[in-house]
Amino acid sequence: MKKHHILFLAVLLVVFASVGGRASDIYIAQNAAGGSSGADCADAFALTFFNNSSNWASAPTSGKISPGTTVHLCGTFSAPAGANGYLVFQGSGTNGNPITLLFENGAVLTAPYWGGNGAIFANGVNYITINGGTNGTVRATANGTALTYQTNTYAVFLQSVSNSEVKNLTISNIYVHTANPSDEGGQESTGLQWQFGSNVTIDSNTCHDVRTCIRYAYQGSSTSSNINIYSNTVYNVNWGIILGDGDGNGILNGPVNIHNNVIHDFALWDDNANYNHHDGVYCFATNSGSSLHACSVYNNYIYGDPGTHQNTFIFDSQNNGGMSCTGVKIFNNILMDSSIVHFPANGLVQDWCTGTLIANNTFIGSSNANLSPQPTAISVNPGVGVTIENNIFSNFYHVIYLSNNGSATITAENNNDFYNDTYVGSDNSGAYYQTLANWQSCVSNGCPASHDAQSTAGNPVLGGSYHLSSSASAAWQKGINLTSLGITALDSDGAGNSRPSASPPNWDMGAYFDSGNAAKPAPPTAVGIQVVPTGQ
Repeated sequence: MKKHHILFLAVLLVVFASVGGRASDIYIAQNAAGGSSGADCADAFALTFFNNSSNWASAPTSGKISPGTTVHLCGTFSAPAGANGYLVFQGSGTNGNPITLLFENGAVLTAPYWGGNGAIFANGVNYITINGGTNGTVRATANGTALTYQTNTYAVFLQSVSNSEVKNLTISNIYVHTANPSDEGGQESTGLQWQFGSNVTIDSNTCHDVRTCIRYAYQGSSTSSNINIYSNTVYNVNWGIILGDGDGNGILNGPVNIHNNVIHDFALWDDNANYNHHDGVYCFATNSGSSLHACSVYNNYIYGDPGTHQNTFIFDSQNNGGMSCTGVKIFNNILMDSSIVHFPANGLVQDWCTGTLIANNTFIGSSNANLSPQPTAISVNPGVGVTIENNIFSNFYHVIYLSNNGSATITAENNNDFYNDTYVGSDNSGAYYQTLANWQSCVSNGCPASHDAQSTAGNPVLGGSYHLSSSASAAWQKGINLTSLGITALDSDGAGNSRPSASPPNWDMGAYFDSGNAAKPAPPTAVGIQVVPTGQ
């Protein structure tokens, strides 16, 4: 080959390499910087570049936002009050080549409050990723009970977006509701509103001080699937994670996996009008013709002050008539009321669905006998065909409540530990059963014919990390092996240790398998109430 041909090819390779580099990484700041080439933060494009559809392409294109591009956010973006759709996605990525909006270290989107489309908005696009990076933040600075504004607002709003992910983002102070029950503002304030879409992933975010942190709605008159919400930290909210139908005839077929989240403290959203029923995780089908199938809620740590009024830590629901909620699975969770004055009015778990499984959870009540309402672990109200196995219940006034409307039923119940509880259960005729032996005698009115024969009222000997401290525990290898259910995540405990695939040994009751040889993991971190000062 002639030298000038070789030289020509080399030049082409350099050109293609440089074009690929420019196409795959574009940097933007609030205002243009340096040479305004978008090559790095020192030479960033202005944010208007992102919102101009002429700067987007449907196939990889030099200098344009296109499949495979990472758009880097640099520095602080200060928006005016009510800024609406401050950053708007103008196109889609492709399978394996998403368009990523990445917060550089210290990048912040801030406004006194955000408008109805939020700080980041996407509508009808697919294969996008919003990545908060190390400490990317979307915040409001002046919206809340004692602040300048009291208005509904969103941080991130995704409409009809599929095959996409939001991760590593901090969403803070979107509506700071203080302990003032006369404040009825911010009822539609939401951290992440994801309205319609399949193949949705929401993970590793921190969200606090807003009425609803994460809200996913599945679309009416269509079928959605594959929703994964995990490893998020949520606090100072009315609703932590809420998932439900947006209109009639919506179908969410699953799998829906809500797991490994830390959710706590709801009392700041108490209100006089009782509009706010506080829930940690809330899954539902409530519109005519809608259905929710195969929602799994597991490995979560939900605790703190639940506030007053209607509330529960995990709530699965369907309205009466014309809709269905089936196959809910609640397992490996640690649910603990850590308030000395409040307890969830509807128990730590409230079940309205059909065929719900409640297994291998650790429920911690309160030693304060004067709480009102008095502590209840599970309210089957009006769930049908619930299975309750391998759970630890400690310090409850009332462990299992069957609604007295005559429809709630338990299909199977066994291998549970009822320790230091005043009433083990009630049937749907309104009769209460104080001891385990009394409860075992319930053979009608919603109770299965034979139940809790292998259950115990012994001390589970829980350590400060909610693990079984020793073989002296009454829950040690007293659980039933549930491998036959075919639930992969349940075959490991709340810390990821494998449970036995065959017995002996039996499974331990509760969220952790402590009688195995695996090293005991660290306890869940009690984050406590954290209020970030306005403007931080």
